[in-house]
Amino acid sequence: MRVFSQIQFFTAVLTALLLCGSGHEVRAQTSAQCGFSPEVIVTLRDPQFGIPTVWDSAFEDENDGMAEFAAGLPLQDGTLMAAGEILSGKDFKPAERVLVQMNRRHRVMMERRHPAALNEKAADIMALNKGFVIASTFSGPRKERRVKLSWYDAKATFKKEKIFKDSDYDYTAYDLDHAVSGNRIMLLVQAVNRKNPEDQYGVLMQLSADGKLLWRRAYRPGIPNLLDGITPLAGKEDYLAYGRIRMEDGRDAAWLIELNHDGTIVWQRTYPRGKASILRDAQPAKGGFILTGESEPLDDKGGAGWVMKVMNLGIPVWQSYYRAKDYALDGVGSIVFEDGRIAVALNAQALEGTFGRTHIRMLTLNPRGVMMQDQAYIEGRMAAARQFLEGNKDERIAIANITALPHLAERKDRVKLSISGPGEMGPALPLESETAKKSEETGALPRLQGWFLVATPLDPYQDPCEVPAIQGAP
Repeated sequence: MRVFSQIQFFTAVLTALLLCGSGHEVRAQTSAQCGFSPEVIVTLRDPQFGIPTVWDSAFEDENDGMAEFAAGLPLQDGTLMAAGEILSGKDFKPAERVLVQMNRRHRVMMERRHPAALNEKAADIMALNKGFVIASTFSGPRKERRVKLSWYDAKATFKKEKIFKDSDYDYTAYDLDHAVSGNRIMLLVQAVNRKNPEDQYGVLMQLSADGKLLWRRAYRPGIPNLLDGITPLAGKEDYLAYGRIRMEDGRDAAWLIELNHDGTIVWQRTYPRGKASILRDAQPAKGGFILTGESEPLDDKGGAGWVMKVMNLGIPVWQSYYRAKDYALDGVGSIVFEDGRIAVALNAQALEGTFGRTHIRMLTLNPRGVMMQDQAYIEGRMAAARQFLEGNKDERIAIANITALPHLAERKDRVKLSISGPGEMGPALPLESETAKKSEETGALPRLQGWFLVATPLDPYQDPCEVPAIQGAP
């Protein structure tokens, strides 16, 4: 049996006290660092442009037309495919459907053009069977709005199309994605009664790979609503649908629904925020989902970009509202990385009467929603993202549009939050009355261009709040 001397005894006691104190301090620091605020309002600094990118490039028609991208698709070889329209330089109406593939050296690898239907606007693109499918909206014979799916092969050669229409309702395409199981297509459209615009609702369809309708669900709770998009949840074979719905007090509230594999509702939840709110994106995250959208504050000083984490049943965990002087901010979408960080894209639209430069904002948040980085991107005088995507190498990709003329900074065609007419909350499409105006400075029509923006991957990150596994522990 070993016997301690008095010196050894007091040394052991002192060491134990120091270790205990040190451990308590580490725990206290970690607790402070790993906490989060349930709700915060963040005022962003003035934009600082000149942030480096992996690459970015604008696409413009060479024959006095204008290019407008609607959606994109990162391909396995590192190239990007985008779908959109070539607009007439005279009246700003769609003249051709265009598919453009660009590589990392800013070079056009492929460009295919096809005739556009009357007022045709692409909504989304997806890869299918070594080819592509595009969902679009166009005008029928009596100006009714119809939805069209178009199939293309790997070289973007047109193969066939299928049209979806209704005798009483206008249809607008909103989202296109793969089914959670099987080689099938999910198509999301908005139906609006031609005689009563208040009668509007979301419709979800599942189609076979060749376009055969397998089932159709209409979400009609008796009040106006919009489903802006869907996200497949592969592990559960379910979907998240999101958008907005009219509340009893007259406000439009953000709306989140989990759907079964056959489109039936599992649960739903509303999120009234400010004067109006809408969800534009939902992504799976550890312990729940990350939601992105816009809230219209009560002070009428421009919309706020909105990011929220909810639990698996839609219960909020934390949420942040992002505002900026001279700008209205609108959440486009988010990317949730494996390390828990969240990348968020915001459209920053200059408010009328200000000197702000409309641009794209990319934020980086830690897993608890605390902002780590704020980056601003611009090309020309106005930039607006249509989609926010994750690249093959964790890159942040925005499929966007730009113009060099100043008067478009005050355009009123940003997605509206009120319901006063068919399609007013639809995708941001140019308004002929605004975009056809000549610039007071140059006397020329605006030059609208499609824009690929590939932001650099985030630096390596280890979440200090994740306890690493102890080697050899049971």
